[in-house]
Amino acid sequence: EWTPSYNDAGNHEIKVTVSDGEFEIEKTIKVTVKNIDREPTLTVPEFLHVMEGEQLVWEIPTNDPDGDELKVKIHNAPDTAKLSKKTLTWSPTYDEISRSSNFLTNFLNAIRLEKYMLRKKSIPTTVEVCGNELCVKKDVTILVYNQNRAPSVSITKNLTITETETLNLYPTTSDPDGDVVKTY
Repeated sequence: EWTPSYNDAGNHEIKVTVSDGEFEIEKTIKVTVKNIDREPTLTVPEFLHVMEGEQLVWEIPTNDPDGDELKVKIHNAPDTAKLSKKTLTWSPTYDEISRSSNFLTNFLNAIRLEKYMLRKKSIPTTVEVCGNELCVKKDVTILVYNQNRAPSVSITKNLTITETETLNLYPTTSDPDGDVVKTY
């Protein structure tokens, strides 16, 4: 009796010997064990985390129990993400999470509440790994966190006024994230 393992695919010869105590006969039979493809393994976390302006590098933990070459695909990945063999890389820009400019968002920005709505962005993706015949798919969500950048100010550096004269400053300000900038 012989039960082939997953590593025994191929052609085999088995010698069978029979004897009645006086005579012995040996015969060889040929057995072909067909390969059974096993599905690849894939382990993914629930979330991948990255800040705007930083780089996400994720080596996808996958393996094929049969040693087959794996093909990896990422569905719904950001357009600028790159997949090289089993490694996903992506650098979200500072505009990945951006504010829309309308009455409500401008009001929420002015009272400093909009930032709570723009903390993070979820990007649901699916990882698909295929071996020889079988594939495995699993979901992972990329969480991009908003990175607030400092505002800029432009003002004349050297001013001359006389005593008791009122100084009026009119600095030019801007914010790369579109936040309302207050001057004090």
